[in-house]
Amino acid sequence: MAIDEAVTRVVRGHWILLLSLIIALPVAGVLYERHQTREYSATSRIQVGTSLASSQVEADAASARALGLATTPGVVVRALTSAGLTTDPTQFAAQHISVGRIGVSPIVILTVTWTNAGKASQLATSLTQQVLAFSNDSGYDAEAQRIRALDDTIASLQSSRTALLPNLTNKNQAIVVQARIGAIDTTLQDDLRQRSDLIVAAASRSSSVMVDPPHVDPVVRSVAKSGILGLLAALVLGLGLAALLEWVRPRIRGAAAIAQSLGTTALGDLDARRRKQSWDEAARELAGRVQLLGRANRADRLLLMPIGSPDDLATGLVCAAIGRGNRKGKTAVRVLPSCLLEEYWHADHEHVGVVVLSPAVLTGSQLKQARIMLATLDLPVVGVVTRTGDLADWAASPPADLVQGARPVNAGAR
Repeated sequence: MAIDEAVTRVVRGHWILLLSLIIALPVAGVLYERHQTREYSATSRIQVGTSLASSQVEADAASARALGLATTPGVVVRALTSAGLTTDPTQFAAQHISVGRIGVSPIVILTVTWTNAGKASQLATSLTQQVLAFSNDSGYDAEAQRIRALDDTIASLQSSRTALLPNLTNKNQAIVVQARIGAIDTTLQDDLRQRSDLIVAAASRSSSVMVDPPHVDPVVRSVAKSGILGLLAALVLGLGLAALLEWVRPRIRGAAAIAQSLGTTALGDLDARRRKQSWDEAARELAGRVQLLGRANRADRLLLMPIGSPDDLATGLVCAAIGRGNRKGKTAVRVLPSCLLEEYWHADHEHVGVVVLSPAVLTGSQLKQARIMLATLDLPVVGVVTRTGDLADWAASPPADLVQGARPVNAGAR
């Protein structure tokens, strides 16, 4: 199947489904957005450190650390308790807390959304304070404990050194005492250096501060965005459903599509529901096109092959219409399958062509049967005529030559 044929069958064949979804889903999206509960966002800015990040990865790491702290279950529970809320902390953290960054700067933006402006501000304030407290206090306890341990060790060494100093006057113990004092001095200097490094590191460590306290703004919902998303969803869903329906129950609609599927020409569409002209005029135009294409295929005799669900009276009317040709002479026409009993007019196949009479909508199985029949006949196909509606009602008062020429499909004229 060619791409243009597939698109035609999917889009034109299921345009009602596509149009319904294109109208319904955007409208549903807009209505859904309009009926959502109004929310407020409380936003605060925190500076984590003083230096710019050296890369996007480092900046992402800083904002990810802040997000991890703000969404910690214990932190969220304390924030909810301070605001007097009892919602699920995990769900609240996933849906109402977000952290962003400003380029590679050390500034991160903490945002909390809620349906009440005051509650949103309380939540943002509590989360901001807890993030700042953890960022500034993390690691300090271990450092302070290490400094206290070093202070105790230094005091003990100094006490031991002081106790050994009087023994230096004893000539028998002077050498041993000097060696012990030297070892104590070495250890003491090392501990003093470690203590100094820890104090300098603690003093030079950057701290996190709140740059901007939480301020509350109403959340602006984009109705147009919801409509556009609904439209995109309608297109995807509609085309998917149409393709699925076409795959499960293929349908070929229209004379052009059916003719293209059979590899021939569309002769016309006899639509009794849209009568733009009288039956006599429509029959004369059809006969002219059939006669012209019949001559192009060197066919002075025609087989009318109805497919689908043939209507005897409608088939007879079309048979008479295409057989009338011009007023000077009529083209010989037979209707399948009765003419097969006559072996193509006494086995003379050289100047016989086939005109296919099809309903305006053809199923995949009917198209397959038509292809098999045409391949079996192995005759030139003049074209395809489609019919829609009640042709007998259209031709309620046809000319006399059409009435006399109309013949049931199983009449079998010789």
